[in-house]
Amino acid sequence: MSARIALVFFIVIGGATLAVASLYLVSQSSMRYLHSAEQHFTPVTRTANEFEREILNARIHFIYFVTIQKPGSLDLGHLRYANAQQKISDLKSLTQNDEGRDGLQPLVLQLAAALDKYDVELEAILKAVQGGLRSGPEYDLLVKSWAGAGATLVQNAAQLEDAAAKCSAEAQDHAASNLNLVTILAILIMVLGTAVGAVSAIVITRTIRADLSDAALQLERGAEQVASAASQVSASAQSMAEGASRQAAFLHNTTVSWQKVDSISQKNSHGSLEAHAQTDSASVSVNDTLQKLTAMSCSMKDIVSASRQISTVATAIDGIAFQTNLLALNAAVEAARAGENGLGFAVVADEVRSLAQRSSQAARETQYLIEGSIEKSNDGDSRLHELSNSISAMSDKLTQVRELVRGVSEGSQEQKLVLAEVTAAVSEIDRVTQQSAAYAEQTATAGSQLAAQSDSMKSLVANLGDLIGTTR
Repeated sequence: MSARIALVFFIVIGGATLAVASLYLVSQSSMRYLHSAEQHFTPVTRTANEFEREILNARIHFIYFVTIQKPGSLDLGHLRYANAQQKISDLKSLTQNDEGRDGLQPLVLQLAAALDKYDVELEAILKAVQGGLRSGPEYDLLVKSWAGAGATLVQNAAQLEDAAAKCSAEAQDHAASNLNLVTILAILIMVLGTAVGAVSAIVITRTIRADLSDAALQLERGAEQVASAASQVSASAQSMAEGASRQAAFLHNTTVSWQKVDSISQKNSHGSLEAHAQTDSASVSVNDTLQKLTAMSCSMKDIVSASRQISTVATAIDGIAFQTNLLALNAAVEAARAGENGLGFAVVADEVRSLAQRSSQAARETQYLIEGSIEKSNDGDSRLHELSNSISAMSDKLTQVRELVRGVSEGSQEQKLVLAEVTAAVSEIDRVTQQSAAYAEQTATAGSQLAAQSDSMKSLVANLGDLIGTTR
C-alpha cells in the first residue's frame, strides 16, 4: 500500500513538475521570440525617425538663410543635411540582405530618390538667393518647388517609419498570439495534472487537498485581479481613443484653417508685389514730370529775360522817336524862316514829326504789353515753382510709400514660407494624433482580450475547485 501511495505521489509530482517546466520553457521561448521580433525592426524605425528629425532641422536652417539670410544658418543646415544623408546610408545597410527587412527596401529607395530630388531643388534656391534673387515670379516658383520637395521627403520618411512600426507590430502580434495559445495549452496541461493530483491526493491525504484549495483560491483571486486590471486598461484605452479621435478632428479643422490662412497669405504676397511694381512705375512717372517742369521753368525764365531785352529795345525806340520829333520840330521852324523856299521842306518835316509821334506811341504801347507779359511770366514762373515743389514733395512721399510697400512685400514673402512650414507641422501633428488614436484602440482591444482570458482562467479555477470539492 505504501509503495502504491509513493508511486502515485511520484507520478503526480512528476506530472505537475513536467507541466510547470513545459509552461516555463514555452513561455520563455515565446517571450524571447516576441522580444526578437520587436528588436528586429526597432533599428529601422529609430533610424527613420532620426532621419526625419535631421531633415526637418536642416530645412528650418535653410529657410532662415533663404528668407532673412541669418548668419551661420547655411552652415548649420548643411551639417544637419549631411547627417540626414548618412542616415539614408544606414537605412540601406539595414534593409539589404535581410529576409525580415527586405520588404522595407523599396520605401528606403523611394526615400533616397526623394532626397536626391530635394538636393536638386535646394541647390537651385540657394544659388538663386546667393545670386541676389529675393522676390518675383521666378523666386516664388523656386520656393514652391523647394517646399514641395521637402514635404514629399518628410512624407516618405514618415511612410517608412510607419511601415517599420507596422512590421514590428505584426511580428509582435504574431508572437503574442503564439504565446497566448501556448499559455492556454500549458495551463490546460497543468490543470489536468492538478486534477489528477487532486484525485490521487484524496487517496493519499486530505492535507494535500487543503493545499490545493488554497492554491485554487489564490488563482481565483489572481484571476479576479487580472480581470479588474484588464477592465481598467480597456476603459482607460477606450477613453484615450475617444480623446485622441476628438483631438484628431480638432487638428483636422485646424489644418483646414491653416490652409485657408496660407492661401490668403499667398494672395497678400502677390498683391504686395503688384503694389510694389505700381509704386515703382508711379515714382518713375513723377520723377519724369518733375524733370519736365524744371525744364519748363528754365524756359519761362528765358522768356522773361527775352521780354526784358525787348522792353529795353522798345524804350530805345521811344527815345529815338522823341529825338526825331525834336529834329522835325526844329526843321519846321527853319522851313518857316525860309518862307516859300522852305515850304516843301516844312511839309516833309511835318510828316517826319507825325511819323516820330506814331513811332513813340507804338513803342510805349509795345513797352506796356511787354511789361504786362513779363509780369504774367513772373507769376507763371512763381506758380510753376510752387507746382514743382509740390511734385517734389509728392515724389518724396511716394518714395516713402514705396519703401513701406517693399517692406510689406518682403514680410509677406517671409510669412508665406513660415505659414507653409507651420501647415506641414500641423499636418504632421494630425498624422501622429491619428496614429495615437489607432494605438489606443488597439490597446482597448488587447484589454478586452485580457479580460476574456481572465474569465477563462476563473472558469478553469472553478472547475479545479469542483474537482477537489471546495465550496466557495
